[in-house]
Amino acid sequence: MRTLMRRGSYLALSGLLLLGVGACDTGSLLEVEDPDIVLPGNLTGPTGLATLRAGAIGDFAFAYAGDGGGTEGVVLMTGMFTDEYYHSGTFPTRRQFDRRDIREDNGTATGVFRNLQRARQSLETAATAIAESAEGGDERIGELLGLASVTYNLFGETYCSGVPFSNLDESGNLVPGQPNTTAQVFEQAVQQADAALAAANGDTDVQYLAAIQKGRALLNLGRYADAATAVASVPTDFNFRMTYSIANGQENGIYAFNAVFERWSLPDGEGTNGIAWRTL
Repeated sequence: MRTLMRRGSYLALSGLLLLGVGACDTGSLLEVEDPDIVLPGNLTGPTGLATLRAGAIGDFAFAYAGDGGGTEGVVLMTGMFTDEYYHSGTFPTRRQFDRRDIREDNGTATGVFRNLQRARQSLETAATAIAESAEGGDERIGELLGLASVTYNLFGETYCSGVPFSNLDESGNLVPGQPNTTAQVFEQAVQQADAALAAANGDTDVQYLAAIQKGRALLNLGRYADAATAVASVPTDFNFRMTYSIANGQENGIYAFNAVFERWSLPDGEGTNGIAWRTL
């Protein structure tokens, strides 16, 4: 009798399990929560726009200085190229910068360029979004456009003629940019600086940042008198500071690559025109 009862229980349990499988919606197995912290549709309103601004500034800080030792920023690579630094690590793509022998397939060079382009596009996109939503003046627009002007100056100073500037249309589709001459790149830096000055909304930090970038672009264009006029109101002790963090991926790459990992080092008269930094 006990055996028959046990066998009956097994059969009943099996029937329940089969019923559960048959009633299950297998399509729901593929329905997962989106892992993104902030979805594109949420980048509206005060909180969303603040997130968009923070992300754009983060993109700029990363492109400018790099991170905690894995990805270098544009100032580290240009410093290596011009003998402000010398290569003390093992990465061959970085050594190519130090040797002035950069191959077309250099992954480090590609990454630096893409990160700077991403920063430019993020800054301009965030500035446009805030401008479309802002009621009255908003100094964040000037701040973002001022930093965008920095990227144009860096493009003009770092790369040969022919830099394109691609963007996204309203549907999020890529609109490829056309090659720009070096002079055209610096002219765009002037335009963004002027736009930043117009949108500074009385914020002197933004005004001085934009004025310096305008003067820098005009200096690069050989318009020396105009450059002097552009920066005439800027105090000589003015600094515009970027904030970094000890969080992973948000560190100050200039410090990390030099002081922590020692992949960049201080030269001492390297190259024909090198300065004896270490001796001094």
